[in-house]
Amino acid sequence: MNFNEQTMPYRRGRILALLKVSNENGMSGPLLRTTLQGFGYKCDADTFAIDIDWLSRHGLLRSRDVGGIEMTTLTQRGRDVVTGNLEIPGVKLIED
Repeated sequence: MNFNEQTMPYRRGRILALLKVSNENGMSGPLLRTTLQGFGYKCDADTFAIDIDWLSRHGLLRSRDVGGIEMTTLTQRGRDVVTGNLEIPGVKLIED
């Protein structure tokens, strides 16, 4: 297992945590990726897109177009994961 595969569940958990503290409109992809990198989760654009798609397929977030900008928001199911009320294999949280 390489480093990217080892950090993947934690990176996904951080994405959900960042969306939880964002406003109700969510975050744009570039802002979310930049903020994620600020927490030390370096990833290329393809890896980030795969994580967003995976989280979306599992009903943890949703993306929508707002004036030509794709905004990503947390679903209630995603909020349940971040608050510890639901565990999803492939997502791990780190307490700050």
